[in-house]
Amino acid sequence: MEIIRLLNNKEYTLIVNGVSESENKVIFRILKTEPIENVILEFEDFQNISAILLLDNSGELLRSPYKGYTVMKSVKLERNIVIDQENTGTEEEPEYIDIKNDIYEITLAKPGLEDQVALNTANIDYLAMESGVDI
Repeated sequence: MEIIRLLNNKEYTLIVNGVSESENKVIFRILKTEPIENVILEFEDFQNISAILLLDNSGELLRSPYKGYTVMKSVKLERNIVIDQENTGTEEEPEYIDIKNDIYEITLAKPGLEDQVALNTANIDYLAMESGVDI
């Protein structure tokens, strides 16, 4: 299975066909390995998600990073999703059983104008506070 790696080096395992990308958003479908609160915290931090790497299971980079999707829109838990199939029969007479697991579906978007203004305002406020300027 493929893996996504955030900028803080946190990794998540994708399900098969676990990435869907359009012009303004990307959806990752990852295996549930920790509480949803932890996943939300990781993906809410825009610095963690400003460039997301897609790796194979040996750690080799598969494509250029997903960049610019810095607004977390949602994280949803989906229960008992078929993530694979296993052949319990023979090669001549295969019998497949579904392998199910809980997953999270994470939707990230590129910032719209409102998001960018809010981010710029927060950055300006932070810089002003750090430099002692009153605005």
